[in-house]
Amino acid sequence: MVDSPKEIPELTEAQIREVVEKLYGLNVRKIKTFSGYFDKNYYIEVDDQFSNQNILRLCPEGYVFKVVNSLDSKNTDMFAAQIKIMKRLSENNFPVQAPVLTSSGVYYSMERVYANGVLQKDAKEHTKFSEFMVRIVTFIPGTIFDEVNDVTPELLFEIGATCARMDRVIEDIECKMPQTIWDLTQAYRVRKYMHAIADPIRRQLVSDVFTDLESVLTHFQKLKKVMIHGDFSEQNILIDTVIDTDGNKVARLSGILDFGCINTSYRVVDVAIMMAYCSSSVAVANFDVLEVCAQCLAGYLSYAPLNDLEMSMVPVLVAARYAQSLVMGAHAYSRDPSNDYVLVTARRGWIQLAELRKYTKEDLLIRLKERISIISNGQ
Repeated sequence: MVDSPKEIPELTEAQIREVVEKLYGLNVRKIKTFSGYFDKNYYIEVDDQFSNQNILRLCPEGYVFKVVNSLDSKNTDMFAAQIKIMKRLSENNFPVQAPVLTSSGVYYSMERVYANGVLQKDAKEHTKFSEFMVRIVTFIPGTIFDEVNDVTPELLFEIGATCARMDRVIEDIECKMPQTIWDLTQAYRVRKYMHAIADPIRRQLVSDVFTDLESVLTHFQKLKKVMIHGDFSEQNILIDTVIDTDGNKVARLSGILDFGCINTSYRVVDVAIMMAYCSSSVAVANFDVLEVCAQCLAGYLSYAPLNDLEMSMVPVLVAARYAQSLVMGAHAYSRDPSNDYVLVTARRGWIQLAELRKYTKEDLLIRLKERISIISNGQ
């Protein structure tokens, strides 16, 4: 099983400009660093003049320059699948980023970064180097869900419905990918990192969740594997404000980001990931955790029903994603205290997980179904 990435390069703005101009024929005039868990992402604005014949017209909103960690950079099959998924979703009118071809007609390039961050391949005095995949995708404007102030039940329902529609469109895409530490079906494997959680009560809380997950592992054998997004989260959903037919301003989903966690798994896994991350967000601080989960799940079920076995697994998998993310966040932060991004789930996650664990998984499922029934009758 693949663990955390080996290396994440730190490139200077001058180096970014150099690589982008060399590969894409674009002249960068502005750079802004985005937060990230394992990779480096930079927003870039470019000049109107460019020399890449594979770009028919510039994206007016700008681009995202992505530098992939050294471990994932080796998995070119995964990136081929990402491109295929993004293209198919775009063809089906989903708001996704578009991959950009280099001047030589490929969607990514492997670049060497030598010791001390030197890029030049002819720098003979620097013999040690690592290779990182770099690529560019178009930028989609909008506000990530986590930063939205006017979340409504209708928006949560729309998020769930969009996840379902997306899963149906990409489910038959095939790609061989290694299992990672983020595989929800094996979340119990992060027990080895629980030492990063100082509070013994919290350690016991996540340990109990993993025990519950282990008790349902045999259920997966009865389910069909499909391609899933794998990280339909509060950080990867863009929201914009639109005017409805009555002239009111309403929040609507406007973009789907980051296909770096695509994998062949189970639809109920994608549902649980979405429910966990959306319900842990600060954007829904005024909502009851069960209400958020129910609205998201109701939206999903409106397009892609789950069978009884899958529904029975939802409470366990939602809790497992909470626990997995909380443990991995604590572990990552213990290794790099400068990266606050890895503690996003911990802002409200411990409280929300404890709230969910007040119920047995059977009782929690009953409560979710009751709320979903009310939601469905009111839609």
